[in-house]
Amino acid sequence: MRRVLSLSAVILLLWVGLAGAATEVVCIVDTDATQNPDYTSLAAAIAGETGASPKCVTSADLVANDEQLTIECRASAGGADTTAVVLTGFTTGATNYIKIHSTGNHRHQGILSSSYYRLATTTTNTYPLDINGNCWNVRVDGIQIDAASSNRAAVMVRNLNSGTTDYRFSNLVIHGGNDFRYAAGININDSDCDTVSIWNCVIYGFPGIESKGIHHAASGGTTYIYNCTISGIAGRGLSTDSGAGAQVITNCAVFNCGDDFADTETLTIDHCASDDGDGTNAIDISPGGTEADDWNAAFTDYANGDFSVKDTDSVLYDAGTDLSGTFTTDIAGTTRSTWDIGAFEYEAGPKWNTITPAKWNGVDWSNLKWNGM
Repeated sequence: MRRVLSLSAVILLLWVGLAGAATEVVCIVDTDATQNPDYTSLAAAIAGETGASPKCVTSADLVANDEQLTIECRASAGGADTTAVVLTGFTTGATNYIKIHSTGNHRHQGILSSSYYRLATTTTNTYPLDINGNCWNVRVDGIQIDAASSNRAAVMVRNLNSGTTDYRFSNLVIHGGNDFRYAAGININDSDCDTVSIWNCVIYGFPGIESKGIHHAASGGTTYIYNCTISGIAGRGLSTDSGAGAQVITNCAVFNCGDDFADTETLTIDHCASDDGDGTNAIDISPGGTEADDWNAAFTDYANGDFSVKDTDSVLYDAGTDLSGTFTTDIAGTTRSTWDIGAFEYEAGPKWNTITPAKWNGVDWSNLKWNGM
């Protein structure tokens, strides 16, 4: 016997299928004040959306209004976002999270560039991105943070009250430069942290003697770090405090650091490439010759911040383990197949930006990109 659902039954099924999905509210930040922006800085967006008259969300209580806030960061003319951001004042939940990201022509390709949106604060003694308050569910994806003028952590998670937390940091390019001894790329310092996931991030250039690439100082919880590239950290590439929670580190390239992996008793390291050869299924990123020669053989141009896999002879090529249950692309959006180590998956084909001279037969090829490179 054939059954035909009534219109009310169809509507009920659709409602059940959609239940649990919060309403996404998109807020536009454009540093160059074009493309119909709601705000011209990320800091202004946070202040505005937690204020008395938000432009985008109903109120800062995302749970009460069953909303999920997406802040899309743009830089139409390449202008930097120079105001430090304190992310606080929202009430969040598992489906009522805050997502900060850049996309399309405003999103970097894995290499620090002034052509794309970037958070580049110019004030010392501030954190460029400070997640500080009851914002327990935050996702940051596809942005650049140039912390060359900062003497603090580029991303700081801290001072949160008890609550179920879910932080996700993906596809970030974080660059240091200040030689302040305690500067860091990402510092997880929440006193009651549950889960932090970090993948496809490039963190490099922190010359301070006690600097850190990614540091877990929280008293509990676990930080999962996948396919990240950490380089040029004078202190420790990846580390935890004594008595802090654990780090699970997989498919990461960590090199040219004072200590690639510190506090290894709290680190689970698998399929990683480093100068020290730490962990299970370890790859020695500097197997012979000088370290600089070996780094040059592994990366396209590590000295200038291009950490893409150089070629199929790189020790990173096909050396990782499959993490497709967690994510499927690299920092530049290339689909991962055989899983290279580090933030980039090798992609065959010419990289037009490497042609020298840039003008060939009178045509300027310098701004052309091939397959996202």
